[in-house]
Amino acid sequence: LRVLDVGMGQGPVSVVAISVGVKHYTGLDPAVNVSINAQTRRIGQFKNGSFPVKEPFPFTGQDMMNAYPGQIKLLPGTFE
Repeated sequence: LRVLDVGMGQGPVSVVAISVGVKHYTGLDPAVNVSINAQTRRIGQFKNGSFPVKEPFPFTGQDMMNAYPGQIKLLPGTFE
């Protein structure tokens, strides 16, 4: 199974995809910077409901590509 993720942010879902059996993950995003840590979202608790909370992912995009060579490719820029 191959995944093409357009608008993937910094790519933290790529690690999850590989861990559940995806063979090749390619992510495209004009704002990606593979040198900084990604941000992930979780739902936080607030008195009147829940809200998304961003937390730093422990790896950069480059770390993820290095950990899964040939399986994860994160590409910055726009494509026409």
